[in-house]
Amino acid sequence: MKKLLDSHEVENIILGSILLNPEIFIHVSDVLRYYFFSNRENRIIFQEIQNLESKGEKIDKFVITQKLMDEEKFSNVAQYINKLDSSSEPSNIKYYSQILLEKHIRRNLIEKARKIKNDAEDKELDVLDLLGEAESHIADIHEEIEDTYLDDRPISERMDEIFNEIESKINSEKAAEGLNLKTLPTLNNHIGGIMPGDLIGIYGKEKSTKTTIAHEIALDIGVDQNIPTAIFSFEVSRKELEWKSISMRTGQDYFKLRNPKGYSNDSKMTIEELNELKVQTKSKFEKSSLFIFDKIINEFQIYAKLKQLIKKHGVRLVIIDYLMLIESAKKFKDRRLELNHLSMFFKRAAMKLQVPIILISQSNAEGIRAAEAKGLERDSNYFLYVEKGEAGSSLRFHDKNLGSFIYTVKEDEYIVQLRGIRHGKGNRSFITKFVNNRYVEVDFKNSKAVDNQHYDNDKFWFEKQGRN
Repeated sequence: MKKLLDSHEVENIILGSILLNPEIFIHVSDVLRYYFFSNRENRIIFQEIQNLESKGEKIDKFVITQKLMDEEKFSNVAQYINKLDSSSEPSNIKYYSQILLEKHIRRNLIEKARKIKNDAEDKELDVLDLLGEAESHIADIHEEIEDTYLDDRPISERMDEIFNEIESKINSEKAAEGLNLKTLPTLNNHIGGIMPGDLIGIYGKEKSTKTTIAHEIALDIGVDQNIPTAIFSFEVSRKELEWKSISMRTGQDYFKLRNPKGYSNDSKMTIEELNELKVQTKSKFEKSSLFIFDKIINEFQIYAKLKQLIKKHGVRLVIIDYLMLIESAKKFKDRRLELNHLSMFFKRAAMKLQVPIILISQSNAEGIRAAEAKGLERDSNYFLYVEKGEAGSSLRFHDKNLGSFIYTVKEDEYIVQLRGIRHGKGNRSFITKFVNNRYVEVDFKNSKAVDNQHYDNDKFWFEKQGRN
């Protein structure tokens, strides 16, 4: 039986191979990290190899030996490095690098498991915090592994694979990957539908309907189209969102659902009204696939739950409301760094899980940008700013085919501006309002606030003109 090599032997083979044949380092430089080497002397030697390579200098055994001797990094440097020559196997460098990675992962798992065990035995620590910390440890290992498995083939070698994938999607009997918004057609046309892996940021001041537009998207996809959708709400309770969902799809007054006993005879809900509403609601939500969660959990717990929801229910859209209320399982020196981490985390989560995530954020007082994290603007595929319109003010909408028209904003209307868009033009906008408790896009074709007939409800943007 072939003897299994220990970590030290594998490390010696890798270093001996590189020192004997330096040009092979390029084949493993993207996989190996200095901390994969458990032996201190090997770790120091590998770091010197990396230093020479990063400076564009030739990897030279004698240069490395002399430098380590001068710096007295460890004893018997020359003797130690000379012994590495006898351990070289340049032709199998990738194979041994893979073994080294696997041994590092095993050590890492043992170390993390030991820490999880020690923490779990501390009865004063909250069990959910422990779970979040454990998930954080495992997620770190996953992240490290993914960074070492990079596909370095040029696009020329991937061409057949790219078009075979597109063809398989065309021929597939499965539903289209993209999600099309029915109640917000202008947004849908501007972004070309919501695609797997998208991160969509929505921000605005307080009471600007930023949460409502996200909820409308959830109802459109999850209820009207019966496509599994999940909402993680950290600001509004599950009950409140359920009442709001019923109100927005039946037209029933939200406050009657919230307080059916009422504060006056007119505000009370009768049993007859309740029974009629129950029938109407069941009809609307009978086949719906909308999941609502309101428990405060960290980013790794959200990620774990998403994986479960995707596997168990086929969830295809996620809404998180909102960024500022998520407390990371990791520790950061300041909140800004934490929020930037969270933004990047959910961008990577959307890409890894191939599910679009809508992430809601608060704007600063001026409404210029997301107050919580500039990273959300950086990481989002699309970035929407929502603000309450100033009644009586005029907006000029431009269309490349039909010219421009003036729209006069009415009371209780909201402007949704697509400020950031990847692979396209930003500053595309539309107007929204509530009609029978439903959040809808203003139909310019039937609006008396349009001053002329030059309009196109699919492609336009606006500029503020001031009050009439």
